[in-house]
Amino acid sequence: MSAEALEKLRKEVEKAAEGLVFISESDARVVFVSAPEARVTEVTPEAVVTWLSAKHDGRTDVFLSPTPLPRLAEKAVEVKSAGDFLARRTEVADPSDPESGKYASQWSQIRQALEEHLQELRVIRFGEAHRGSVDGQISVFVVGRTQEGALAGILTGSVET
Repeated sequence: MSAEALEKLRKEVEKAAEGLVFISESDARVVFVSAPEARVTEVTPEAVVTWLSAKHDGRTDVFLSPTPLPRLAEKAVEVKSAGDFLARRTEVADPSDPESGKYASQWSQIRQALEEHLQELRVIRFGEAHRGSVDGQISVFVVGRTQEGALAGILTGSVET
């Protein structure tokens, strides 16, 4: 994927994610992340830490509150299916609610852009749910790689207590 193609992906994702909020116990924005300089052969948690930490650690624009994101390397990891994760968000939860349809449509556009431009699309979660406390902040990456090995995708967050 050329620099131009990666820029096209960024624009598609950012347009689709405009105003989109990932709903959990604390709502979070959906932001585009990429490491065009990466040359990975497999999408792994280690690759995300190596190539995307600098675009994650300390960010204050993901959660709607100005809470800075912690260092990725200090967090537990879980790898999940991107297909399952995205499918749940592209379903219209309440057909009579226009907001539900808009939410599903935005996620559908993001899914289409990611699947069209990236290989090995995975959800990689950093963090742990904390029962009985508000510390369960999780950074959620939906990330894949280009043919050349660059990493790209989205970052959002979840709080799970």
